[in-house]
Amino acid sequence: MRTTFTRRATLGSWTERARLIRKARAVGSVVRLPFRLPQSSAPHPSASVSIGASSYIGARSWFSVTSPSARIVIGDGCVFGESLAISCGDEVTIGNGVTFSDRVTIVDQQHDAESWVRDALDQGASPHASWEMLPPEPIKIGDGCWFGVNVVVMPGVVIGPGCVVGSSSVVTRDVPPYTVVAGIPAVPIRRLGD
Repeated sequence: MRTTFTRRATLGSWTERARLIRKARAVGSVVRLPFRLPQSSAPHPSASVSIGASSYIGARSWFSVTSPSARIVIGDGCVFGESLAISCGDEVTIGNGVTFSDRVTIVDQQHDAESWVRDALDQGASPHASWEMLPPEPIKIGDGCWFGVNVVVMPGVVIGPGCVVGSSSVVTRDVPPYTVVAGIPAVPIRRLGD
């Protein structure tokens, strides 16, 4: 019985995952199995995820909707590699024609480590993990962007249209349109066409 609970908690209910698959198929899109859509505070997480027409989402992806009002919006004609991870407490919007290589992670909200680690250590106590979160900050990714393998996009970032994000980059601030960025943190390398 515990295995069933753990699997359901990890993957989300089959009913919700099936709803998302049907929504995607209705517009000519594909969400490859297996994928995770855990039920947290959103009673129907599949209703919080919108996938545009003719998009493809690779296997082992994870859509975590952490509040009832959270929304993940994926545009038309997107192609996402395997192991995409989106954690959304407010809104993640991805434009049309966006391409992600494998293992791209997008988070609009982070754990509030300072609220429990620092206080405990300052008092000479051993810190205990907390699920407290910082307020979410929406993320917007413009049309026609391309992301390399292992890219991470942090809360509050706006990436303009036509951008390229190099492999293993961590995007911590806004990226102007048609800009190539790379690094940790990601910095502009050049503008497309230059």
